[in-house]
Amino acid sequence: MIGTAAHWVLENALEFSLPVGHFLGMTAPNDIEIDLEIIENVQFAVDWVLENIDGELVVESRADIYKALEPRLPIPAIYGTVDIRIYGDGDVLTIADYKNGVWGVPVSNNPQLELYALGALHDVDYRYDKVRMVIIQPRNGGIKSVEVETDYLLRKELYYRSAIAAGLSQTAEANPSENNCRFCPAKFKCKDYWDLKNTELLDMMVPK
Repeated sequence: MIGTAAHWVLENALEFSLPVGHFLGMTAPNDIEIDLEIIENVQFAVDWVLENIDGELVVESRADIYKALEPRLPIPAIYGTVDIRIYGDGDVLTIADYKNGVWGVPVSNNPQLELYALGALHDVDYRYDKVRMVIIQPRNGGIKSVEVETDYLLRKELYYRSAIAAGLSQTAEANPSENNCRFCPAKFKCKDYWDLKNTELLDMMVPK
């Protein structure tokens, strides 16, 4: 995937302080050649990061989300890779996620970013009062940012714990939709997804 290759360039450019153009023509570990479009998109992200560093920069790091939620609910080892963390010198922790695609990704009420933020806060004993969450999407919207209070995220822990518990239940109710299933790798083997698609097809065939 092109996005995976772009992330590889982003990580190495920031980790080793290399110019993004250094990677032009190289082949990423997933066999994608780094072309000019990838370079330009990643350069956009790198420029933003370098302009916004006000403390410690951490690149491509694992966030153990389950550790932030586990004290009240035993759950599996749920984790994610945070593209950019900036542990600011003030009271703001920055979490940024790079998106290479054209499908628009919202920043407000984004579960991925909020869970990443909870994991990152847990790693530093919740010492930040605020979290700035950022989507870097050069092909759709550029920089999208929202700042929230840490207390707000801590209140949402209950929602995420409840959602995970419901999903792990043996009687979990399926909730298929075009949006919910869009990126699910198992959807083409899922009975509930095909029931949804068959229902949509029948609706199209029935005269109005």
